Amino acid sequence: MRKAITIAVLTVMLAMNMSLAAQDVAVIAPDSLVAKPAVEETLTQVADTVATSETGESRLSKARMAINKSKSKIARWFNLDSLAARGRFLNFCVDVYRWGDRAFNTYDTAYVVGTGYRWNIKLRNDNWMDGYSFNIESDLIDGKLRMNSEVSSTIGLSLTFMAVTVGYNINISRLFYGRKTGRKLFNFNFCSSRLAVDFNLSKNNSFTKIRKSIDSDTPGVYFHGVENNSMVLNAYYFFNNFKYAQAAAYNYSKIQRRSAGSIIAGFSVNLQDLNMDFSEVINENPSLAPLRDFRLKSNNYTFIFGYGYNWVPNRHWVFNVTATPAVGWRYGEQSYSEVANKHYSFSFNAYAKLGATYNLNRWFISLLGQMNMALYAEKRYTFVSLLGNLTLLGGFRF
Repeated sequence: MRKAITIAVLTVMLAMNMSLAAQDVAVIAPDSLVAKPAVEETLTQVADTVATSETGESRLSKARMAINKSKSKIARWFNLDSLAARGRFLNFCVDVYRWGDRAFNTYDTAYVVGTGYRWNIKLRNDNWMDGYSFNIESDLIDGKLRMNSEVSSTIGLSLTFMAVTVGYNINISRLFYGRKTGRKLFNFNFCSSRLAVDFNLSKNNSFTKIRKSIDSDTPGVYFHGVENNSMVLNAYYFFNNFKYAQAAAYNYSKIQRRSAGSIIAGFSVNLQDLNMDFSEVINENPSLAPLRDFRLKSNNYTFIFGYGYNWVPNRHWVFNVTATPAVGWRYGEQSYSEVANKHYSFSFNAYAKLGATYNLNRWFISLLGQMNMALYAEKRYTFVSLLGNLTLLGGFRF
């Protein structure tokens, strides 16, 4: 009996242990299952990252496709055949452009070749100065007067597209003189194989130095009494346009392979408004009293005839010299000593350029010199006005 009870108790205890074991398994199993959502969350994050990466790649791909599509559209718009196919007017414009390109931009490739690029950008430093010379013979004054302005220095950028160049410079003369100088210069240039146009606007009201007075030398005397405004427009034609490229020396859109020169002819318009007030220096220079208020306002219309030459010692260098005198007529007003007259007269101007350029693939560096001279010959005096400019620049074609 006792054995039977013992066996029964043992059986119940064994069953309870098995039940507890089963419960332990049941408890452990849910704990494993609780960890599953964390794993799933991690996997979800990884999937999202992958999806995001794929989305970013897709967006990048779409952006590239959009850029390529835009490039394709731009290329189609700038493709002459595509433009010509868009309508009669555009076809007419393309025909005119092609005719102009053949007529005004054709060279003998043994002498001149293109750079392969339509654009170039240049960083430049300009240094320029005005000079004035009087020879006066009258009842009031008899002698010579020599003056020049301070040198004005500027830095700036200019951009060229095919035959057209525009630029803008910032005056940095204050760094050298400790004062702001009133100098402004704007230039525009167009140059093709046959034709070229130069346009310059200049304004000067900076300090001027008297180097030689009417009756004596007065070195180092500065005064702030000169204001000179001028506008020069030159347009000229190159007769040897197949072999000579002015653009190789000054626009950097062509490469001169062999030395060549050309006769140059054209016309020039030179407008000048010059006012001189010697009040500041009359006490030190009494002989200048009759010139207290000298005024010259002159409109010059002249014909240009000259010569330009490119010397090419090797494939990297080109040296240019261009000289173009200009003769014609002038209408203007000159006055001093309270005597004024306005009339037509003979006009003589002269323009000269010097250039040295070094080319290395897309890069180039150049040193340029330019001089504009105007001669005014009247009964009472002879007056010469000079504008000189020295430029150092470096650029890149693209």
